[in-house]
Amino acid sequence: MLLIQNTVYLQNFFKGSVTKVRTNRNKTIKHKVMRKYISVKPEVIGSLAKKYGITRRAVWMALSFLTKNERGHNIRKDAIAMGGRYMEENFIPNCQTEFLVDGMHQRFAAGVEVVMRGSTMSLIVPGMEPENYTDVDLHSWGNILERAQAISEEKMFESINK
Repeated sequence: MLLIQNTVYLQNFFKGSVTKVRTNRNKTIKHKVMRKYISVKPEVIGSLAKKYGITRRAVWMALSFLTKNERGHNIRKDAIAMGGRYMEENFIPNCQTEFLVDGMHQRFAAGVEVVMRGSTMSLIVPGMEPENYTDVDLHSWGNILERAQAISEEKMFESINK
């Protein structure tokens, strides 16, 4: 859970999404702030379900990145090949965030980590020199996390394709 100016972000690990809960005086307003998926026509979902011998719901779960296994990866590849488009709304990083004595640590898959100490950030990638940033504002922080997420996903796909 992360609190930023009366806004609480709750990670829903089972659905792969983040819920933003904002308190406004005596009201609590909830809405989704992250969604990534592959958009396809309904007939594509049907043909993928038939090809893989699964339900349309299982295809939907794979296209919504809820299924994170080899078959889900193959379904997503086939969907893109059949004219699907990758969509992402309101980026929220897929990482574990910890607040430690020396600063905030955000750990991504494949060993990628972002460490923030005051207004200084470091992007640490195994096997590479750390990238260091100074005077990081909130917008820059989001861009650095997006870069860390992209590197992490690239390294994950490299390990799958080997």
